[in-house]
Amino acid sequence: MKKTILALSAVILYIGSAYAVPMKGPYFLKKGQMEVGVEANFVARRDIEDITTNIQNSQFFYCMAFGLFDWLNIEAKYGSGDIKNDQYNDQKFYYNYNWGGGYGLRIKAYENDKMKIILGVHHISIHPDPNKNTDNSTHRVILDETQSDMTFSLKGERLSPYAGAKVGLCRLIRRINSERATLRSEENYGFALGFDYMFKKNVRFNFESRFVDEYALTSSVSYIF
Repeated sequence: MKKTILALSAVILYIGSAYAVPMKGPYFLKKGQMEVGVEANFVARRDIEDITTNIQNSQFFYCMAFGLFDWLNIEAKYGSGDIKNDQYNDQKFYYNYNWGGGYGLRIKAYENDKMKIILGVHHISIHPDPNKNTDNSTHRVILDETQSDMTFSLKGERLSPYAGAKVGLCRLIRRINSERATLRSEENYGFALGFDYMFKKNVRFNFESRFVDEYALTSSVSYIF
């Protein structure tokens, strides 16, 4: 089984080309269940209009999800993130880690003994530290993303691989002193490959890679009770 996990990870990394909004995988909480965990999200490439460099971003979150009904899960996360390679007037800017968060919901649209289809809506916002330029201007940015997605998964005793598709809007909101501009991502759709692995009945590991609108990798570990 460990060889299977390593093989799947290698394939996903190759297709995804990189290490943000993750689709969360196929596991679905029953009514009254709760899940808590930690998540690391690495975006190695995000194409933003009017910027010739590729925005990079790292995010680390504490996450929580709750089974409101057997068919509806709600979730929230809080943590921190940074932004690299923002470009303005031929200069690149790095914004150090500061707070970020997100929320969303997932709906179990279909399930049988072999497969599952889940629909999701997710939002995430990253607010890194400002950057002071050499001309004494203060540069601030916010990375803001909202997406709708659908995942199709195969059900296994421990290992459950899945594929997904998403549409959404990613905005880089930039403020230089008092001037404000909103830049959008060049693509508003993407795909994902990933898997869930249950170490125990209530301990879940998730691995996901996303591509087209972003090239990103997410991994998380969570406890279900």
